Amino acid sequence: MNDLINKNQIEIKSYKERVKDIICNDQEKVNENIVDSVKQLKKTERENRGEQAEVKRDVDILNRKIREKETMLEQHIISQAKQKFEAWREKRLDIERDLNELKAI
Repeated sequence: MNDLINKNQIEIKSYKERVKDIICNDQEKVNENIVDSVKQLKKTERENRGEQAEVKRDVDILNRKIREKETMLEQHIISQAKQKFEAWREKRLDIERDLNELKAI
């Protein structure tokens, strides 16, 4: 009987050791996966930073072009307003001249 108990205890210890080994192997695989994931995450973050910088440059360029177009539009509007004012002024002078001629007659 005592011999059977010793044999069972030895089997139990053996199973416990196997379970410990399996748990250790699994933990090592989990740790390796975590390390690989962290490396991949850092690589992806670096790539994203580069892409974000590129997008920021593109946005800055587009904003600069928009400001240039707005400035050109404002200058065009001012120029058109000056031309209209000048045409109106000339018409007014012509009308005043005609009116003065009529008064003189």
